Amino acid sequence: MSSPIKTKAVHHLTLTVSDLQRSCEFYSAVLGFQVAVDLGYRYIMSNGKALLAISLPPDGKKAQNGDRFNE
Repeated sequence: MSSPIKTKAVHHLTLTVSDLQRSCEFYSAVLGFQVAVDLGYRYIMSNGKALLAISLPPDGKKAQNGDRFNE
């Protein structure tokens, strides 16, 4: 097994979620994140140390031909 990559900190993370509002409530209540920017289809949240973007799944009809990504 190879050695893990060492990191110092995480600045931001983006997650795809199925229910934007429910996920927002979870990350607020459990981890203390607050909405910094509401884009409608994506919330950018912060806990003062890190940014968390939660987004709805992309429109599969707009995927590039041959793209195999599957939520």
